[in-house]
Amino acid sequence: MKKLLIATVAAVAMSGAASAADMAMPLKAPAAPAPVYNWTGCYVDAGGGYGMWNQSHYSFITASGTPISTEQTAGGRGYYGSVGGGCDYQFQLGGLGNFVVGVLGGYDFMSLKGAFNSTISGTISAYEKETGSGWAGGRIGYLVTPNFLTYVSGGWTDARFSSMTFTSSTVALPGHTYSGYFLGGGAETSLSPWLPQGFFLRSDYKVSTYRQANLQYTIGGAPFGDSEHMNKYVQQIGTELIYRFNYR
Repeated sequence: MKKLLIATVAAVAMSGAASAADMAMPLKAPAAPAPVYNWTGCYVDAGGGYGMWNQSHYSFITASGTPISTEQTAGGRGYYGSVGGGCDYQFQLGGLGNFVVGVLGGYDFMSLKGAFNSTISGTISAYEKETGSGWAGGRIGYLVTPNFLTYVSGGWTDARFSSMTFTSSTVALPGHTYSGYFLGGGAETSLSPWLPQGFFLRSDYKVSTYRQANLQYTIGGAPFGDSEHMNKYVQQIGTELIYRFNYR
């Protein structure tokens, strides 16, 4: 009986010592959770790219609308700088994945220049330049990965084209602001870890189509009896650096 009592006491003592040793060991820190990316929020952007405009045009008698030349084409090329911003909202659509919808807008400072030929007084030529374009619209995109977005966009745009004074004459056409719409698409990705979190890079393509316009010629500043029918569209490809204010 005495031996059984001693064995029991020893077993209890050893169990207590083992428990105390376990308690003395430091607790293992839980693994850090994987970062959660969320595109909901607003941003600003700046960048630039290359642009091309093309147009079809013909001359006509202003009063009657009778064409006095065949339809011709002209175009310009050059570079542009861009500033803008927007806001996005990220959501999940069933089992299809994560999507982003948003609004965006900006202004492009342009120097897209090309030759323009007219036949109202022999063959005379001038240079026409697109000097700027404002735009606003929306986009919808799909998150291929948590920090890589592909999207399509569309909305309203306008474009300012310079006046033209033709060489070796006093004939001129006024400048004009055209309005229309644009369609585009592109991709956007996070620049982390190369830059601080919140910086993104976007590359996109945009084509803009504008309403037709009739511009009346002047000679020596006075209205002339002929006009030019203009039908323009513009293509742009560019890259922007983006900063998102609350990206995480």
